[in-house]
Amino acid sequence: MASSSFMLALSLMILLVSTQNLSSVAVVAASALPAQIPGVSSVASSKPTKVSVALYHEAFCPGCTDFIVKYFPKIFLSGITDIMDLKLVPYGNAIVGENNTIICQHGSEECFLNQVEACAIHAWPDMEMHSYFIYCVEDLILKEISSEWFSCLKKPGFSARPILELQYGNETNALIPSLQFVPWLTVNSAILWCKFTQFSAFDNLLKAVCNAYKATPLPRVCQEPTTDINPEAKSNSNQEVCYVDEASPTAKVRSPGTTWRRLMKF
Repeated sequence: MASSSFMLALSLMILLVSTQNLSSVAVVAASALPAQIPGVSSVASSKPTKVSVALYHEAFCPGCTDFIVKYFPKIFLSGITDIMDLKLVPYGNAIVGENNTIICQHGSEECFLNQVEACAIHAWPDMEMHSYFIYCVEDLILKEISSEWFSCLKKPGFSARPILELQYGNETNALIPSLQFVPWLTVNSAILWCKFTQFSAFDNLLKAVCNAYKATPLPRVCQEPTTDINPEAKSNSNQEVCYVDEASPTAKVRSPGTTWRRLMKF
């Protein structure tokens, strides 16, 4: 090996002296180099951009609780999260009063649990982690034992951390067009539907995400037949939405027929 290196160096020196042409030496030297370093790509690899989905919601809205408890298991078990980022914004129809005081549609307890959910999102940035925690809180609301929300922190992987919530008010108030009701879903910042109760929520979310994803391969769920998004179709869903100008602090959350607790494990 040492002898070969010496002979190569000697050959280059002879070539340099005999030709006195630096450009020729450069060409010869360059031709001796490999075209590409093995194992190193000449083009930087990049991951396909995921579809951005945002759910604007509030803790005590019946439709919001219904959506989270019914559809989160399907969302995370279907494989659609391979191409989708789900952002949760727990603020809803609240308003910011004097001195940054937040006034919530369903009273002070809703404000408190909105803050709890906001804290979870910041404490556990992983989408599946904070989604599972928020499901846990909404499931307790569904069972009318929301005061036990702290029990969700006792599940594996969770611990209490203090954070804040006002930023969600700023984000919700900056929506264009402005928020009209919750739950309010956007896909790549575009509203998924105009009237929540007219749609099969999960099917339309899947189709919208699959249509918006511009890379390949698509997950299997995108290759399965789905019902077209039809704004005129009437859904069998009994979900209730909460409108911005609607004040109903005594509204009760209706229990769905099944929960995903039996179906899903994050």
